[in-house]
Amino acid sequence: MRYVRILHYEMERNNIMNYESYNRFGNRIELTSCEEKANEQLMFLKWLEYQKWEVNGTNVSLGDRFSKARDDIERSLLYKVLRKMPKGAALHVHDVGLTSVDFIVKCLTYYQNLWVCVARNKELREFRFSQKFLNETNTTNMCTWYPIKEWRRMHGAKVVDAKIRDNLLITTTDHKLVAARLKEIKSLLKGLISYAPVWEIYFEQAFKEFIEDGVQYIEIRTFLPRLYNLSGHSLSQLETLAALKRASETVAFYNASFVGTKVIYTPSRNVNYNEVDMLLSDALILKLVFKNYVAGLDLISDDYFPKPLRDFSERLIYMQDSMDFYFTVDDVYGNQLDNDENLIDAYLLGSKRLLFSYALMQHPYILRQIHRLNIGLVINPISIEYMQNLGNSRFHPASILFTFNLPLIISSDYPRLWQASPITHDFYVTFMKIAPRESDLRVLKQLARNSIVHSAKSEAERDVALRVWEIMWSKWIYNNTERERHQPTSVYIKVLKLFLNTIGSCHYQNVKGTENLFYAIISKQQKTKNKTKNNMNYFWFLFSCILSEAHRINGGKVAYSQPSVQALNSFEYRSTPEAYHTLRQAFLSYEQSRVLGYDVILNANETLANEFIMRVKTQEYEKGLATPHLFAPSRHLFSVLEEIKKSNLFVLLSMMPKGAVLHAHDTALCSTDFLIELTYRDNLWLCQDTKTLEVFDMKFFKTQPEDALNNNCEWELMSKARHTYGAQTVDDILREQLTLYPTEKFMDNNEAWQQFMKIFALLDGLLFYIPNWSDYYYHALEEFYADGVQYLEFRSTLPILYDLDGNNYTEMDTVKVYKETLDKFLVTHNEFIGSKLIYAPIRNADQNGIEHYIKVCKEIKNLYPDFLAGFDLVGQEELGRPLKDFIPQLLNLAEDVDFFFHAGETNWFGSTVDENLIDAVLLGTKRIGHGFALIKHPMVLEVVKQRNIAIEVSPISNQVLQLVFDYRNHPCAHFFADNYPVVISSDDPSFWKATPLTHDFYIAFLGIASAHSDLRLLKKLALNSIYYSAMSHEQKQIGLQKWQIKWNKFIQTLINGDSISKSGSDGVILKELFNNNID
Repeated sequence: MRYVRILHYEMERNNIMNYESYNRFGNRIELTSCEEKANEQLMFLKWLEYQKWEVNGTNVSLGDRFSKARDDIERSLLYKVLRKMPKGAALHVHDVGLTSVDFIVKCLTYYQNLWVCVARNKELREFRFSQKFLNETNTTNMCTWYPIKEWRRMHGAKVVDAKIRDNLLITTTDHKLVAARLKEIKSLLKGLISYAPVWEIYFEQAFKEFIEDGVQYIEIRTFLPRLYNLSGHSLSQLETLAALKRASETVAFYNASFVGTKVIYTPSRNVNYNEVDMLLSDALILKLVFKNYVAGLDLISDDYFPKPLRDFSERLIYMQDSMDFYFTVDDVYGNQLDNDENLIDAYLLGSKRLLFSYALMQHPYILRQIHRLNIGLVINPISIEYMQNLGNSRFHPASILFTFNLPLIISSDYPRLWQASPITHDFYVTFMKIAPRESDLRVLKQLARNSIVHSAKSEAERDVALRVWEIMWSKWIYNNTERERHQPTSVYIKVLKLFLNTIGSCHYQNVKGTENLFYAIISKQQKTKNKTKNNMNYFWFLFSCILSEAHRINGGKVAYSQPSVQALNSFEYRSTPEAYHTLRQAFLSYEQSRVLGYDVILNANETLANEFIMRVKTQEYEKGLATPHLFAPSRHLFSVLEEIKKSNLFVLLSMMPKGAVLHAHDTALCSTDFLIELTYRDNLWLCQDTKTLEVFDMKFFKTQPEDALNNNCEWELMSKARHTYGAQTVDDILREQLTLYPTEKFMDNNEAWQQFMKIFALLDGLLFYIPNWSDYYYHALEEFYADGVQYLEFRSTLPILYDLDGNNYTEMDTVKVYKETLDKFLVTHNEFIGSKLIYAPIRNADQNGIEHYIKVCKEIKNLYPDFLAGFDLVGQEELGRPLKDFIPQLLNLAEDVDFFFHAGETNWFGSTVDENLIDAVLLGTKRIGHGFALIKHPMVLEVVKQRNIAIEVSPISNQVLQLVFDYRNHPCAHFFADNYPVVISSDDPSFWKATPLTHDFYIAFLGIASAHSDLRLLKKLALNSIYYSAMSHEQKQIGLQKWQIKWNKFIQTLINGDSISKSGSDGVILKELFNNNID
């Protein structure tokens, strides 16, 4: 019986969507009538931004990273509205990145007595104020001192100012270089802003800029450098802090909307053991003298290998009564390493707030505790783009946090170093890219309130700050609603409804006529005849689209399950270091108990083999930590394809019996080499551009075909083309056109999909020739079997095959060829388990098309009941029709036809695309294909666990099709960390020159899973692939027996020390590793 019947389907669907909507961040805020009017305008501008992106692809602000989108963002009306919005507090900003670079260059560097130290390559190394003549060479930075005034005279003020500006900005988008660049900027600025007279001016200007940007309160992270004067005399840290406090009080005195600042003292944690006590003593003295101004302590580092918080835990425990902590948790990728575990230590030490890091998604228990204990969670969206190789904030993993209604806070880190506004750009990025698409004024209001509620202010101070913010908020709302009278956005919204009712729907034919109709309606609605078309172009663009978004009905109630480990309560057992370490170990043990594969018990031989495998994995892992830019999973597959094949870990994984591939498409299975072999068969014609030699089509035919897909191509025999241009030339052209290699970056995933689909189209004529079809499938089974795969479930559109005479066959003939070829293969491959078909036609179908699909599926089930695994709809989800369009037809399928839906293969949040996940689970899907957006739908995740729905993860496919750039950011890390039913598959390995499965296993094991994940995870993934297959119970038992035989041989090969003796130099290396580390 299906999970829901058709009469209840819509009710269940609405229940899920209402539940998720109610529990999303900010959705419980009730807006006043004035706020509702302001929200109407705000959402009008937001949807306009989306429509510019979706219809024309012209909105760079949504489609690219911040460094490229900044100017487009600032030109948008939405940004201008957000800039005036009172945003509350900036709770995570550093002293170095507060003030605009223009002010530093045009004002501070023109102060008298400023010197600059210039290296031989003309790079600026250091600034220094001095009355003395600095004629000595700075041996540390290898530079020579010049008076800045003289340097400007020698090279021109404009040139020097531009040089200084370039040296104070982070323009690189390569995260590997950003940390080093940040250290250089800090070093360069230190001598400039730590000059006592400049120090106060610098911060006064910073506070003014933050006020102009809608900020009422700031908490500054600073290591409080010792200020100096012209004589070179250094002041104490107390004097530095006093000067900063004066600057804050001065600005607050003249700005009633500004409620001041506090300081979080942030010394470096990269100090030797003897310096720790001195640093912490300094912190206590600062807190004692400036009790109400020093908010607390953080320990930071610019280095890639900072010391973990655990090293300081004993001393920090004794400080808890006198000092609050606001720890920065390092954004590292290596799950469960020392710096990843900083998150655990920060939580256990009672950090008042936590900074979002990628590691958070691998610690589900801490996520629950953040919600239960209401611990503020700070997100710096733009900073993460720069610091952590996030190609676009639409890929930001923090988007899941908005679904849990966690206490989120937006801040900006070092905003001026990437030419961002103090905080508005971060709010824009959050509102447009990270938060759900339907997020509205309630989200912005909640973010602003959270920033004050979770500040370091006392309760009385918070009440004052909230009252000030509420006054500013009410004024902003009033100004927006007042402007409605002069710029009546609501009029245009009413006209939109009238316009759409008049023309029915906006199809993009006869645009000119539609445009004239639009102007006529506008004139009638406003009763004004002097309105020019130019003044309405902005709104005409809106009418060229259809805005069909609607607010969801609130309902439901959030619920979070708590762990059964009673000791994991951070407000108990913190009195002594011994109790702390006991609690910490319990914490780690609890998290490990949730990891996928933890329940697998290894036997003696497997334990020995595991030591070997982990030795090999750790070597590659540590090599990556030492040289992060060379770590294979952090890079695009195409740049490391051959390098991966040479790695010891890859060689081991290629030997391993991996069970089944449950997600692959039939025309993308075989290697390019075999495809080239097929092109050497007789009677193959190609339609080729004679100038560029690009191939547009291939077809087997007795005589020259008459039809051509492209007017620029001409048909000729493949053999003749090889004779004319050379066989190698033609083969190279085909190889290039039959894969996406080596293109790593497309404009967006739409462009990637366009190129992707061109390969399928090019292969049609080559593969659908009926003799080739059988040979292709047989060879695919051979290649998968050679790569350690013993069972295959493939998705097929069931193409219409043809023969040399031009006769076309039926879908049933295609299935028949599959079944007969499989039977032939099984005769000669006793250890192979089998293969099944998932009928998966294209999702862009009309009513007649979907009814035909259902008819074909029923016919296959009738003729080949054991060969048909089930039904799916394929194609790019973002441009295809959603599952909800086909509900009646899908529910009409027989109950013995299972669903295996593609769903959530997207970065969007709150669209009909990611909502396919809801429909998939309601329709009773047995597995979810890709599920990339799953972490944004907490209730769907709950259903996935409760109903044991497998998630088919294809890591390489997700990268090549532009969903993720660095595998360490893949959402599957969360699935691994919280024991979701995952199976690893390869999707279309032929198109990226990958092996049938080993490359995906390599990426998942080394780049996505925890550093501690071992043979248990590998075994679990292999077992999962059989368990979650479409085989019957009896077939699974037989399959497991066949897999176990090969698994035992694999383990025995490893522990015998004679591993892969046939693999050349790699085998020698592995054998040496085994002998050195295991014996």
